[in-house]
Amino acid sequence: MQIYFGGSTLEADRVIYNQKTKRLHAEGNAQLTEADGTVTRGEIMDLSDDYRDGFVDSLRLDAAEQTHLAAPRAERSGNFTVFHNGVYTACEPCVEDPRRPPKWQVKSARMIHDQDEKMIYFEDARLEFFGVPLAYMPYMSAPDPTVKRKTGVLTPMFSSSSVYGVGIAVPYYWALAPDYDFTFTPMITTKQGPLLQGEWRQRLLDGAYSIRATGIFQLDKEALVNTPGYLDWRGSLETSGQFNLSDKWVWGWSGTLLSDRNYLYDYGLIRNLQVPSNLIGVNITPDYALVPTLSRRPRRPQLL
Repeated sequence: MQIYFGGSTLEADRVIYNQKTKRLHAEGNAQLTEADGTVTRGEIMDLSDDYRDGFVDSLRLDAAEQTHLAAPRAERSGNFTVFHNGVYTACEPCVEDPRRPPKWQVKSARMIHDQDEKMIYFEDARLEFFGVPLAYMPYMSAPDPTVKRKTGVLTPMFSSSSVYGVGIAVPYYWALAPDYDFTFTPMITTKQGPLLQGEWRQRLLDGAYSIRATGIFQLDKEALVNTPGYLDWRGSLETSGQFNLSDKWVWGWSGTLLSDRNYLYDYGLIRNLQVPSNLIGVNITPDYALVPTLSRRPRRPQLL
């Protein structure tokens, strides 16, 4: 059975509508698809006839950007949804065994989704990687998946290497102003200790530039003996920019200062570099590279 209202669709094996209370009671494979594409599934749904208030048992919600929420019970009142003993993740289930824990997930005694503020608040939260609890937070918050730019915790990242072991990075993003922002990303490693990263980005009238700094005090430099990485302190300073000279020409730069030539490769940071393809006056030394660039814009077809 399907019921449509205001761009949303309610489907279930059995739906009962109470005309006196103006409520819908859906049972069996209940699914609510909202206008923005968010899909909520549950065994039982009890909702107001405009779908704004109610509760869901055995809930699973698939939202934008492949994010998923699940809870034994959730209650919805206007623009607030409360998940009891909820689980939040942006990882897809394992294809071979969907019952396996995802790469990362946040389990919370109580999650509150504020649709007006577009924020998710977590109470008594545990951050887990592959089902193993690694951090406890009595309270935390993060933007919901529909937000493109808002201060808060970003998606955690997981990596591994023979140099630093297992690494877990949890970025925190500050939307300081419409034209500039800053991201701080601590990465905890099992062999070498914490690696800290900070990136500043700013857009100006005729272009944009970015600056990123990273550093680590290695706890086990002996693992890198007889290599350029046999140092206590290692780090990098990177900057790049591109600006308009006219409607046909742009100029820019890409520069990197390193403690040693292997640092970015050892810690998996090389993937974030952007080196322009059109080079003028290239000057490269083992630990420093500055690449000024000048290129011509492709000619655009004129509109009639």
